Amino acid sequence: MRAVVHPANVQDRDGARLLLDASLTTAFPRLSKVLADSAYRGQLVRDIQEQFEELRVEVVEHPDTGNGSVWVKKGQPLPEKPTGFRVLPKRWIVERTFAWFSLNRRLSKDYEANPKVSETWLWIAMAWVLIKRFAK
Repeated sequence: MRAVVHPANVQDRDGARLLLDASLTTAFPRLSKVLADSAYRGQLVRDIQEQFEELRVEVVEHPDTGNGSVWVKKGQPLPEKPTGFRVLPKRWIVERTFAWFSLNRRLSKDYEANPKVSETWLWIAMAWVLIKRFAK
């Protein structure tokens, strides 16, 4: 739908603002939910919901995020903290897309000096994925 490649000295949550302009809901009228990583929570989520009242922002987080402290009643055992790999809801969509990008040699390393060229290669990679799907 949209992609922005920004320099490495720009935080991702600040780079996300580059995607969110006034034409977002006009260009995509059926858009109702935005999925975000836990790094995007906080002020960015509040800004999105203030700017686009019709959008709902869902932050996909690990269930045990935080400082590790929990409150329990006296005499109750501490809850067991889960270990190992756990699938997070909707996170596979992002990871799958990054895997598709890694199939394109030009996107496997940072060859480009201009972020606009990298952004163009993202579009080419996604076009390649769609062409392969439609060819089946």
